[in-house]
Amino acid sequence: NVVCTFTNTRNQGSLRIVKNTLGGNGTFNFTSASTIGNFSLSTVGNTATTSTVVVDSGSYTVAETAQPGWTLTSLVCNNNNYTVNNNSVTVAVATGENVVCTYTNTRDTGKLQIKKNTVKSDGDTQFSWNSDTQLGNFTLTTASGTVSSEEFIRETGTYTITENAKIGWTLTDLVCTGGEFQVDGASVSVSVVKGANVVCTFTNTRDTAKITVVKNVVAAGGITDGSFM
Repeated sequence: NVVCTFTNTRNQGSLRIVKNTLGGNGTFNFTSASTIGNFSLSTVGNTATTSTVVVDSGSYTVAETAQPGWTLTSLVCNNNNYTVNNNSVTVAVATGENVVCTYTNTRDTGKLQIKKNTVKSDGDTQFSWNSDTQLGNFTLTTASGTVSSEEFIRETGTYTITENAKIGWTLTDLVCTGGEFQVDGASVSVSVVKGANVVCTFTNTRDTAKITVVKNVVAAGGITDGSFM
């Protein structure tokens, strides 16, 4: 009785996904209809990686779910047999091949600048602001009635800036350009979107008052009119 046995070994390779970030850390979700399945990566020190997964040779598609505040700026694999389609890659894994695909995301940013104008100013004046966001606390001193902060390059999101009350001055106008904003007293909450150039202008008017001087004369020796200094 002759028995002939044919043994076949499945051709396999490996696949690993790397996530790199520019401008901060974040958590990113991925999907795949293959044996890789769905997974997430959270960067630490601007990088994260899956373990090396042994897979049967063939083609695999892995897609990154869009993450608000981030833009996928690079997607490459270390072989020459892959196709990128927006936020997904389809890569061929050959027998014995160790494939690494790297997704790089850049944090979306915009510019935010604070401008101070003064009305009826009688000299240079310092004003102060506070914010519980990345802007922190800061001061600006007007020169010839105006001054502008540096252009803060900040992550997209909403920023709230509050001007501290200053004796002798009244905030008479507060408006922003380049982004949606909401004013509440001496505070403004402004939305900074990707690529925005937002300028928020605080205008203060010098408090003034009128002084009226009345001179009364009690007649003495017949003199009732005259000039007084």
